[in-house]
Amino acid sequence: MKRIYAKWVSFSLVVAMLIALLPPVTANAATSLVITNLFTGDPSNPPSNDNLIDRFTQNPITVTFLFSGIPSDQLSNVYYEIYNENSGATTVNKTNKAIQDPSNSSQASFANVQLPIGRNQITIKYGMGGVVASSPGYAYFTPVTSINNLQMNTADFTNSLPVQSSTTLPVMFPTSAPYSGFTITGSSANAQTVQATVNGTIFNPISFSGGNFTFVANTGRDQDMNFQPGDNRITFSAQNATNYYTLTRDFIYDNGTPFAYNAQVKDSGSSTYTGLYTYPTVTKSGTSSTVDIKADLKVPLVNKAGVTENVYTVDVLLAGGTTTYHYDFTTNTGDSAISYDSSLSSASNYNIYHFATTALPIDTSKTLQQMLFIFKDNNGVPTTITYNFNYIDPNKAYLDHLALVKGTSGGSTYEL
Repeated sequence: MKRIYAKWVSFSLVVAMLIALLPPVTANAATSLVITNLFTGDPSNPPSNDNLIDRFTQNPITVTFLFSGIPSDQLSNVYYEIYNENSGATTVNKTNKAIQDPSNSSQASFANVQLPIGRNQITIKYGMGGVVASSPGYAYFTPVTSINNLQMNTADFTNSLPVQSSTTLPVMFPTSAPYSGFTITGSSANAQTVQATVNGTIFNPISFSGGNFTFVANTGRDQDMNFQPGDNRITFSAQNATNYYTLTRDFIYDNGTPFAYNAQVKDSGSSTYTGLYTYPTVTKSGTSSTVDIKADLKVPLVNKAGVTENVYTVDVLLAGGTTTYHYDFTTNTGDSAISYDSSLSSASNYNIYHFATTALPIDTSKTLQQMLFIFKDNNGVPTTITYNFNYIDPNKAYLDHLALVKGTSGGSTYEL
């Protein structure tokens, strides 16, 4: 009996010695989740310094986190929620699954995380009822708007002003039918509203859905924009709660009737012309109140409906002035300020003329000046093209700046 006991004691000692040689067994590490690519903080004490918070202008974003105490096969039970501080709304997402980093078994990420506009708290959770939760990661989402894919009818809507060449005819819009009731289309990502401004009047699109918008023009209806034949400017604006974007197109509208285009003005004492389509302010720089004006005239021989136009004359004058420049298109005779250009004309479609005058007296009793191009057909029926500009004397009182100002709900303002 003593020998059995001795053997048992010897065996126990051997086992004890072997156990002593083994490394100690540690307790299971505590389960934790830590967001690594966003600024994190205490949810009960949100950061007051916005400069610490990451800002994003495009959705979606990726949220990366470290995890411990969670088996890899349980990552599918990790989810996130987004609390938007601006709206007070909380969104829980359990369908967008985390993806484990192949090079770091303790790291994973959520891709395609969609942020609502404003300041957001993103919290990653695990377990029933989210018993394990990370500290929130903060992210601002202020989407940037843009305007793209502009087309008039089916042609790319580009700038055709200022005219770049004196030896070729500039692009005129629309480039194809219809020439009235035509459409302007485009797209604007992240925009809540899109509008267009023409001559100080704001117009809304007839449709705006899925980021795509459509305007119609020259329909004869008051609610639709209307361009006069010749030089025009249109400014598009897209905005959301936090950002805005503007885009301007300067173009020549050709509806098949006679018109003046590439119209420019300068003070006679200056050396630089300015396009009249910009509604410019011309400042007196010399001793006399006079301006120099030039423009091109397009006179159709057959309009775009295939009907002979029979445009016979044009009178060019400054409203309220005493000087009128007259020209007869049937004989190509008249005031020397108007000249025929055979190289730019089309023998069967239209003729091109150039108008240029210097030292044209200004009506100094008013600031607003109007340059008129009055075309008449064989019945004396006029088609008048009007270009406006302001003329000021810097030595006298005048209105320095006037603009249409718009703003976002977030407080940003911009001029049109």
